[in-house]
Amino acid sequence: MSGTTRRSSDLARACSVIKSTVLPGTTEAMQKAHPRIIILNSPEFLTEANARRDVAKPMRNIIGVPSDSPRHRRAARLLLRILPRAPFEKIMRARDAELVKYGGNCLLYIKTLFINILYDAAEGLGGSFAEVAEAMAADARLGKSHWKAIFDGGRGAGGHCFIKDFAAFSSFYSRVVKDPAGRALLRAAEKKNIALLLGSGKDAELLRGVYGAKVRSKKK
Repeated sequence: MSGTTRRSSDLARACSVIKSTVLPGTTEAMQKAHPRIIILNSPEFLTEANARRDVAKPMRNIIGVPSDSPRHRRAARLLLRILPRAPFEKIMRARDAELVKYGGNCLLYIKTLFINILYDAAEGLGGSFAEVAEAMAADARLGKSHWKAIFDGGRGAGGHCFIKDFAAFSSFYSRVVKDPAGRALLRAAEKKNIALLLGSGKDAELLRGVYGAKVRSKKK
């Protein structure tokens, strides 16, 4: 057995890795509750359409440690050696790694909402949203993805991750930050997205799974 294989086997017996999207502070709380094992956070950055490819060829490997102790750092370095290599790899505090995952999804959620607002502005002017989006996307600062106002048969930020993650982050922010304006902004974004999704008949069941039976489809 090689040294790496032996250490990997030891790590598997003594370490638990959280891959799911969890709120900041979760990994630290779990580590306190289970001090006899090492608990790390390694968020997955997968798209629903290309999950298998994203696992095999990740763009990022981020390992979150609940403590800056030597044993956690050693376990994190070994985990990086086990995972498929990625162009960007970083070990950081678990709470920061957890926020990276929520931050990315929520930023794209907000971008999708603004693209839909921009789409309505172009339509109201009698202009071409496609022309506007193409020219804006040429600015490298704005990114190449999430420029479609109509996607997967409807409008708004849909899919399992966007809906549940933004709702969870909005609730989390309201609890931990005393910022009425920020809280109102997040809630307004949720309200706008729900209206876009329901108005286009998209992901109503996913909405109900997050917000409950009060969410009703508006599409005739």
